[in-house]
Amino acid sequence: MKKSVILSVILLCVGIASVSAQKKEWQPSPLKHWSLSVGASTAGAEIELATTLGHHFQLRAGVSALPYSLTVPYEMDFASAFEEVDPSILNYAGVDPQSIPNEVDITARLDMMNYKVLMNIYPFKKSGLHLTAGFYYGNDKLVTASTQMPKEFMDAANQVIEAEDKFKDELDVIFTDEYRSFLEVAPEGVIDLYIKTPKKLKPYVGFGFGRAVPKGRLGLNMDFGVMFHGTPEIGSSNPEFAKEINRMLAEEELTETFNQLNIYPVLSIRLIGRIF
Repeated sequence: MKKSVILSVILLCVGIASVSAQKKEWQPSPLKHWSLSVGASTAGAEIELATTLGHHFQLRAGVSALPYSLTVPYEMDFASAFEEVDPSILNYAGVDPQSIPNEVDITARLDMMNYKVLMNIYPFKKSGLHLTAGFYYGNDKLVTASTQMPKEFMDAANQVIEAEDKFKDELDVIFTDEYRSFLEVAPEGVIDLYIKTPKKLKPYVGFGFGRAVPKGRLGLNMDFGVMFHGTPEIGSSNPEFAKEINRMLAEEELTETFNQLNIYPVLSIRLIGRIF
């Protein structure tokens, strides 16, 4: 009986000492504890290094990347471009609009890569609820897209224009100015566009749950916030083509809607391991 009581007391003392040691170990003074995390977010795959700055502040730094490319076929009615062309011109130029392929491949690419420095602020000492402020810094191009017009269309259009120019005094209607302008700004038939933000430095604010540096060895962190990247613009390697696209946006009254896309939502989840 005495042995059982003594053993119980010893085990209790060991348990108390162990808890005490664990509590003593967690002293989040500046730069004392560090963690490494990996995760996924709407800004891409992430890796972060974090450290403590006290009970109410933790500093995070890392990188996120979202490289993604997609090629999709798109149907276009190229024959309709020649509807107003005089049949005799088509015959002279040897052009059969119905023989032009109607499909083009459009390649779109996301190439977001950002470095980030963020500060977590914990209003409550014993809670993982936090506010976050800081900035992302990285690529200013959000999306790029490109396509190549079919060679058959480019050849037919040029042949029709040459024939019409030769007989222009005898024609009432010529190949539309729209297509003539296109051939002037894109003589090789290559179209490329990009959506670009006005700045590479993007302030960030948000909130989340969990500690960037957990008290235990492992932790889970979730964050919700927004990057402020400014009003995006549509551009192209060909400035004249970019002007035409922006003119079309204005005609369709889409410019104001596009101008409202000045923030980027960031939702993330990370698995965290405390290094020491």
